[in-house]
Amino acid sequence: MEIVIYSNNFQLISQTEKRYLMPANFLDLHIVDYCQLRCKHCYLNKGNSIMPVDMIKNLCIDFLKTKLPLSKQIILSGGDPLLHPNFAEICELVRKLNCGIRLSTNGILIPKYIDIFKKSDGIQVSADGNKRSSQLYS
Repeated sequence: MEIVIYSNNFQLISQTEKRYLMPANFLDLHIVDYCQLRCKHCYLNKGNSIMPVDMIKNLCIDFLKTKLPLSKQIILSGGDPLLHPNFAEICELVRKLNCGIRLSTNGILIPKYIDIFKKSDGIQVSADGNKRSSQLYS
């Protein structure tokens, strides 16, 4: 059985042989700078901006033109990327570029977009603690 552990930006790909692999290059787009929560531990300087769809498209195309070893994964994050008014269009754009979608979200709006997601998509939901003190809002 392989055990996967991330440590110091290297991925341990074999526990028995202690082999490490550099993570693949990826593009992480913060497509909004706000979310509907105000978690005390959050690093986000909240605003009210969205990244225009044309800018997202151009960034993705430029990224795919690089000579870096690519994972062809586009991470949509922010704030909560599900708050972007053109979220469905952005997912369609990323798929037309033959890239996979990875999402970093607080999870509140997943039910609204559940039909957009595919089995191959990756969805990371923040759950930052099991104690009330880590879930307090300011």
